[in-house]
Amino acid sequence: FETAQKNISLEKCRERALAAFNRGDAKAALEQLSPCREIVTNDPYFHVLLGRTLSAIGRNDLAAPHLERTLTLNPEFPGGAFALATVYINLGRAADAEAPLQAALTQNSDHFQARARLGTVFTRTGRFQQAIVEFDRAVQGGTLDEIAEFDWANALAQTGAPDQAMVHYQRVRAINPRHADAHYNLGVML
Repeated sequence: FETAQKNISLEKCRERALAAFNRGDAKAALEQLSPCREIVTNDPYFHVLLGRTLSAIGRNDLAAPHLERTLTLNPEFPGGAFALATVYINLGRAADAEAPLQAALTQNSDHFQARARLGTVFTRTGRFQQAIVEFDRAVQGGTLDEIAEFDWANALAQTGAPDQAMVHYQRVRAINPRHADAHYNLGVML
């Protein structure tokens, strides 16, 4: 009976937290997850949701262990590898993000967001030509986000394609008009 009670509580906890997270209210999601932290040890769904929630409020340092735990419990957990890689990139650990991204692409070679993040990893580790290849492949699957567009622009700038780089810096500014580095890089290029 006690195990059933914990499972019901965990399901409700996850359900409420996921609803808050999907509304864009990460703080409310964290509040919903907090009571369950003590009873949960081996639930990858809980750990991935907690990791993504912590990342959404800027606590990537706390998110990483939960996302690592998710992949320890289930190495093929959908979205777990991508979420962990994104957290590693946010922590400045781009090289550590490569293995989870390769795992995500092994699971789904059409995961355009994972391809874009792999392009980011390659840019931030100085492999600019590989980055451009990944960004070119990623954009075929969907619209890239601010991080990908900025790193794509940087890779293009580093490989002697300033006109193309400027196009991507402009896209970054369209996504986020306050992106200081995109403004600066455009100013330097003009």
